[in-house]
Amino acid sequence: MNRKKIILFNITSRCNESCSFCLKSSFLKKGLSDLDLQEIKENYFFLKKSNHISHVVLTGGEPTLHSNFLKILDFFESQNVDISLVTNLLRISQSNYFFSKIKPYFSKDKNNRIIASVNHLPSFSQKEKQRALGFIKILQNQLNFGLTILIYKENIDTLGELSLWLRDNIERYYRGIFEIELRFLYFSETPKDILIDSLPKEKQVAPTVSDFLAPWSNTDLPVNIMPSRFPLCYINNFNKIDLGVIKLRGNRCYLLVDKEFQREKVQLIDVRGQGVDQCNNCLLRNICMAGDYLKYQGKGWQPSIKPFKKL
Repeated sequence: MNRKKIILFNITSRCNESCSFCLKSSFLKKGLSDLDLQEIKENYFFLKKSNHISHVVLTGGEPTLHSNFLKILDFFESQNVDISLVTNLLRISQSNYFFSKIKPYFSKDKNNRIIASVNHLPSFSQKEKQRALGFIKILQNQLNFGLTILIYKENIDTLGELSLWLRDNIERYYRGIFEIELRFLYFSETPKDILIDSLPKEKQVAPTVSDFLAPWSNTDLPVNIMPSRFPLCYINNFNKIDLGVIKLRGNRCYLLVDKEFQREKVQLIDVRGQGVDQCNNCLLRNICMAGDYLKYQGKGWQPSIKPFKKL
């Protein structure tokens, strides 16, 4: 199968958060100027010459802080390109005017969607309370959305409660299909100090993933849950896990564009794992997106891998 190419635009290095697990911390500290609209257009047309591009991802930093954000959305709409917006939801929560402007781009008659980052219960902090309000806005307005949830040291004990909170609000307000991506910090660009400071204890991982999955198994909500960047052998409940979606995701690769890497210098990001000996005997070896996780095998930072013999 031909790999689907998606352009990942880091349109700004500015952010309105300071997450302890931020993979882009070194990028943000450089304080680079935003990718301006003309640069975004030039990179898109350059990459389109040699790749079939039907989907772009807008990220940062926090992409909604870009001064020409609405014009960027307009441009990709004019090109009939699907847009995924990766956001921490804070500007959506804080500005009703801004939210009213972006709503039409993410309505259910389009393929665009908001990828909402939610890692904690609203009670965790004031910013998490604001993020929760932004998420409920999305639900109430019936916009296309997906969720990303990072499993790390500070939320490992409350993921089961977070799962219940998410399920209850989606059941109350939303009508439609959605996706939840569970991920760890096993990325090639993750600094070692962030791994050491943020990874939960080994014995906590599998039970916590089970706690998160349990509420979704008892509902008819049309949800696809996708484990990302950690082995499928962490999972013991596949009721809401769509292996087909995971396989499709594994056949994507990303072309990273930011202020430093443009045109001929764009970076290729591959999310597929390279495999290890025990994975060769696993029934899910061609589907699992363990990715860069595998290079940490044997370093004591993760549970051991146990291949699937049957489902």
